[in-house]
Amino acid sequence: MESLIKTQCDASAVALAATELKEYLGRLKVSATFSKVIIILDVQPFSNCENDTYSVNVDFSKGGGTIIGNNPRSVLFGCYKLLTMIGVRWIRPGKEGEYIPENPDLSQPFCILSQAAYRHRGLCIEGAMSKDNVLDTIQWMMRLGFNSYFIQFRNAYTFFARWYNHEENPEIAPEGFNEETAAILTREIQAEVKRRGMVLQMVGHGWTCEPLGIPGREWAPYRGHIPKGSETFFALVNGKRELWGGIPLNTNLCYGNELVREMVTDDVVKFAKNNPDVDIIHFWLADGMNNQCECPECIVKRPADWYVDLLNLVDKKLTETQSPIKIVFLIYVDLLWPPENSRLINPDRFIMMFAPITRSYSRPLIMESDNTHSPIPEFKRNHLEMPTDPGMNMVFLRAWQKICPVNDSFSFDYHFMWDHHKDPGLYAIVKTLHQDCRNLRNMGLDGFVSCQSSRLFFPHGLGMFVLGQTLWNPELTFDEMAADYFHTAYGEGWQYVQEYFRAVSALFQPPLWRNEGTKQQKKIAANHLCEYENLVGVIAPILCTRLKKNVSCQHESWALLEKHIDLCRLIVKFLQAEWGGQGNKTAAAAELFAWVRKNELRLQHVLDAYEFIYTYKHNFEGLSEL
Repeated sequence: MESLIKTQCDASAVALAATELKEYLGRLKVSATFSKVIIILDVQPFSNCENDTYSVNVDFSKGGGTIIGNNPRSVLFGCYKLLTMIGVRWIRPGKEGEYIPENPDLSQPFCILSQAAYRHRGLCIEGAMSKDNVLDTIQWMMRLGFNSYFIQFRNAYTFFARWYNHEENPEIAPEGFNEETAAILTREIQAEVKRRGMVLQMVGHGWTCEPLGIPGREWAPYRGHIPKGSETFFALVNGKRELWGGIPLNTNLCYGNELVREMVTDDVVKFAKNNPDVDIIHFWLADGMNNQCECPECIVKRPADWYVDLLNLVDKKLTETQSPIKIVFLIYVDLLWPPENSRLINPDRFIMMFAPITRSYSRPLIMESDNTHSPIPEFKRNHLEMPTDPGMNMVFLRAWQKICPVNDSFSFDYHFMWDHHKDPGLYAIVKTLHQDCRNLRNMGLDGFVSCQSSRLFFPHGLGMFVLGQTLWNPELTFDEMAADYFHTAYGEGWQYVQEYFRAVSALFQPPLWRNEGTKQQKKIAANHLCEYENLVGVIAPILCTRLKKNVSCQHESWALLEKHIDLCRLIVKFLQAEWGGQGNKTAAAAELFAWVRKNELRLQHVLDAYEFIYTYKHNFEGLSEL
């Protein structure tokens, strides 16, 4: 198709929209009737539309039309929506994840006015990845309606180092990686985020060590120089002021010390000044839990009270510099317990972020039976038990919302960080995620940022598809999205694939991986795992036939399913040993890890081998040396 795309705005996101639209329309095989079209791209305000909004009004039979957004990235969203209505899909990042319909029907007009339901729709960098993994992910995100990307820390060193140094895979030689290269790659990522008009979020943990001259770039023991006198600022825990577990990122400070408060908040202001392209700064305390200072100055207040005091001081200093930057504060582990007396002076500066990292993913955060206004457990400094029950996590959120009301907030959750590896069918957890996203408004939250691996498309990408679609329109049902995804990703026979993955999730019983069952229940489950071969018996003949077809993205989907079967057979063997005492657990795990490492390069674009192995090692005892 020969198309003329006219832009009425010089923003980079609009220019990219024109390029993308021209490329994809040019790849469509259509009749001469629709050979020449003119589409105008423009940015215009819509009344009462604060969130991303676009209008598509294109009639190919009449020679074209318009795509209008209320901001530059919304024009890009509108272009992708037009292509989606035509039948184009992106089932995985990268070129081979593109589905282009063979004979699209362009005889009817394509018209829609659509507004995103939630303000925050983003991903946070995690896991192990290459530069191309991240750039492909950012490109894919826009096509599914995400509007924000969060780069943890001051650069993304640790996430790139895990891949380029091939941590957890001794079969591949380390390539070498350093801080300077990480800084270069981080700047490239930032540029791609801003080119699309996306919201750029940065930092998080690290404010408790970087101001002291101690790098906060990874969750690993620090072997470098500690500036003289810095120890006096560390939290006093169990009578000692030292790096918590040897890890700077996990080390809280003595917040009762005024000098500490000044140093930390000055550093936030300095970062904001030196990084004007950053839209949102995350100001968090240390990672870890039960690691708060026990000195006489600190114990007079809860950690959350000191945290709010720090937030108010950050706001005061940013106001003095006339900085409009937004600051995210974190409700997380020890900070789940809200402040007793301190309150935010200028709530408009802040965005509340709820991060229930210790929750179970066996059910959504809100259910009708939950009483989310129950009293929170007693605060016992450094002797806290973190809530696993989703309903109790909501109790903590409600307490914060009552005490520190703000106009903006979102959920920061971890469905696809580790827990998806506990659901080999990657199906049950997606249903939980879908319901969590639908419930956000009832939770008093305006969106979701997923802390997760970028490489999350094995054995399929349903979870990412559902996340993007639901955050834009929570009225979409799980079933209609699943049918759309599997039909496009697999083509003929897709219903059998969907049922296979649903059955795999049910058979492998993810709650038992989360230790939400007895030893007897695990033993029974292990005995039933032999039924996996029955599932393979149904799908294998269809798989064999479909692998002979040559539709690029669908062929890859079936090829990944074939790999998934090989992997699941090894998981069966491991769980039969782990839960049922049938065979040697260590040998079975070694065989499983060997397969993942051997196939890492083949599956690099869809499976994060580092996080897969990490999850097994931390979920099951006795595997750390493998």
